[in-house]
Amino acid sequence: MFMLFRADTYREIDGFDERYFLYYEDVDICARLRQRGYDVRLVPAASVIHAARRDSHRRARYLAWHIRSTLRFWRSEACRTTRRGGTGGGLAGRP
Repeated sequence: MFMLFRADTYREIDGFDERYFLYYEDVDICARLRQRGYDVRLVPAASVIHAARRDSHRRARYLAWHIRSTLRFWRSEACRTTRRGGTGGGLAGRP
């Protein structure tokens, strides 16, 4: 995942929610952007290389963090609002 924000937009939504550790912070911030009326887009032409280790597939501690973040998001207002209107990821800007 590679995300771009205008600095003022990032400040408006109070940045990333620090309660998420390693997982779902990207999903949460996209949902909160949509709640504020921003258009969240996927840009397939953009390419970024991420040397991910996928530790949640090999180590119980990472899997626990992943599950905890998933549950936190599913219980959030951002999730409930986003499920009603769809999801997305990528660039954010006013429609």
